[in-house]
Amino acid sequence: MSDAPAADPPPQHPDEPGASGHPRRTNYAAAIYGLILVDSVLAVYREEASSVGASTVAITVLVTALVFWLAHVYAELLAFRIEQRRSPAWSDALAAMRYEWPIVQATWAPILALMLGVLDLISDKKAVTLALIVCFAELGGLGLESARRGGATGAVVWVSGAVALLLGVVVVGLKVVVQH
Repeated sequence: MSDAPAADPPPQHPDEPGASGHPRRTNYAAAIYGLILVDSVLAVYREEASSVGASTVAITVLVTALVFWLAHVYAELLAFRIEQRRSPAWSDALAAMRYEWPIVQATWAPILALMLGVLDLISDKKAVTLALIVCFAELGGLGLESARRGGATGAVVWVSGAVALLLGVVVVGLKVVVQH
């Protein structure tokens, strides 16, 4: 055994497995960001849903989320290069992809709501409205859950949920004001 001090472990991306093999943390920020992004796309299409169709809105939501996901992954890799002073390995790129994936995951429930319009079970405009409601519910729920998991209790949990919900409502409100 050597008397030399142990070397510091190499820095890990926050989503890389720790000693337990489980991710070190969930990227709630990316999920909230993804939902606000979906809200903004839905708000743009809400009035035009009948003319463009729920399928076009669903595709636009997914493609927009994928483009923003790729942009976030790219930014993570640029930051990695600056912070680590080396080129990211493929494993670093995969870790960044996993870490930012909640941006895309945030689209699943709203897209399912839009599918009701695609399948002509409800009108396209109602499907977009339902997708917005789903986004708002998810935003509030993520705000509550992230605060609760962070150790908050009582009013702080409810305020966190309200703030997350309010962010989505403000984005949609701004889109409505700008369009009119």
